Amino acid sequence: MKRFAHTIAVALLALALAPSTAGAGEGRRVAKKAEPTVVKKARAGKSFVTKSRRESVVRAATPPRLSFGHIAGLNATQDDLDLKSSVAR
Repeated sequence: MKRFAHTIAVALLALALAPSTAGAGEGRRVAKKAEPTVVKKARAGKSFVTKSRRESVVRAATPPRLSFGHIAGLNATQDDLDLKSSVAR
C-alpha cells in the first residue's frame, strides 16, 4: 500500500510540474524572421601571407613541482618487493 501511494504521489508531482500543452497552438503567433542570404564573392587571385619572425624569449628554469611522495621522502626508501609495475603478480 505504501509503495502504491508513493507511485501515485510521484505521478501527480510529474503532472503538476509538466508544462501545459493545452492551447499551445492558440493565442500568440510569432512571426518567423527571414534568414539573410549570404553571397560569397569570388577570389580575385592568390594571396600570400608572410610570417613575421618572433623574437626568442629567454626564461628562467623553474625547479619541478615535488609530489607528496617526494616531500615525505618516500623516494629514498628501499622497496622490499621491488616490483617492475604497480600491479602485483
